[in-house]
Amino acid sequence: MLDLLREMALRITTDKPRYMVRAGIGPLVLEEQDWVFDLDRVSFYDSEIKRIPEGMAPNCPTLSTLILSNFDLTMIPGPFFQYMNKLQVLDLSDNSKLMDLLSSISNLESLRALSLRGCEQLKYVPPLGKLKNLRVLDVFDTGIKEVPQGIENLVKLKFLDMSGTDLDELPKEILPKLSHLQYLNLPIHVNAPAEDLASLEVLDEFGGRFCDLHNFHMFMRSHHNYEKDWWYDIFVGQADFLPDDVGERIRKQRRVIVEDRTIEAGGGEAATSFFLPRSIDFLEIRYCRGLRRCFVDNFLSRTTSLRGLTCSICGCDEIEWIVNVPSGRDTTTEPHCISFHSLKVEWFPNLVGLCNGKIASHAFSGLTVLVICHCSRMKKLFPRAILQDLNNPISTPSSNLTLHIFEVHWLSNNQFFSL
Repeated sequence: MLDLLREMALRITTDKPRYMVRAGIGPLVLEEQDWVFDLDRVSFYDSEIKRIPEGMAPNCPTLSTLILSNFDLTMIPGPFFQYMNKLQVLDLSDNSKLMDLLSSISNLESLRALSLRGCEQLKYVPPLGKLKNLRVLDVFDTGIKEVPQGIENLVKLKFLDMSGTDLDELPKEILPKLSHLQYLNLPIHVNAPAEDLASLEVLDEFGGRFCDLHNFHMFMRSHHNYEKDWWYDIFVGQADFLPDDVGERIRKQRRVIVEDRTIEAGGGEAATSFFLPRSIDFLEIRYCRGLRRCFVDNFLSRTTSLRGLTCSICGCDEIEWIVNVPSGRDTTTEPHCISFHSLKVEWFPNLVGLCNGKIASHAFSGLTVLVICHCSRMKKLFPRAILQDLNNPISTPSSNLTLHIFEVHWLSNNQFFSL
């Protein structure tokens, strides 16, 4: 059936625009006679290409799209792109053995998208300064150690993924020149330049690392007032110990991970609190110091996503409560109280309980997963006082709640709300 469909596709593409599709076949050697003069699009995706003959230079002046991805090319002959002046899309992704890239790529001035994603052995990309029509540049998971020369001239660039590379630094003032960037994924070993990022007003997807909370706050404040739905995957801390999935392609999520940072006392509100991004979905706080005793009091903004916050907290010794409302204060109608969808609390030696006081019932009404581990002082889960505000079935914790509690010391059975 697949052979029949492939044959039909090849037959259909004999009329203009002319396509050549050789996807998922091989092994084979590219033959120059197959590349007719008026080809528009060519795909060899996932084919077993043994080699491209030395000196091969297909005469395809109208070719707009070329896909040579997901096979084991080690090199491309020097003149191969010589007669492809109208090429707009070049996909060389997932050629894990490709070590050298032709300098002739630097002259493809009509190019709008260049993907070298997954070319792990590729250490160098030729100068790109002439490719002023380029909108997409993907060098994710390549071996490059320097930003391609001339990248600051790519003023129409909208998509730039440099994560997974061996870049150690990003030259200053490159990003402000790329003012049309909508998607930016930086190498996790590079400290994201907050001042430069603040100038990217149309940015709606970002992945990267800030070395400290000051730069993280500077970046978040610059984007907080934009009335748009944007996505981010941000790590704050040193790059020594990173979660496995940090630095991958940006997912459609809003996630912040903060690890091994100290909140400096006496430095003003911005220095003594976390600036919680608008509509955040996932938050992880690990081994941070200088926090207030009540976890939610450490955040300046408390507007989470409509689904609620998936939150993981570990090893923060100062925390005694997740939510603690002082006597005389009523937050039951407060619209900006953090609402939890999932809560994981681990290694809190001073945690007394989850909540205390007259809190907003919606803080835990959407809770579906609760994990408590190694909290030896904990005495209360949900106090009886909160039950009066949870009588409405709409606001009670989810009936699908998954509860895991390990090594928690209860004073007595009547001091917590049993789920």
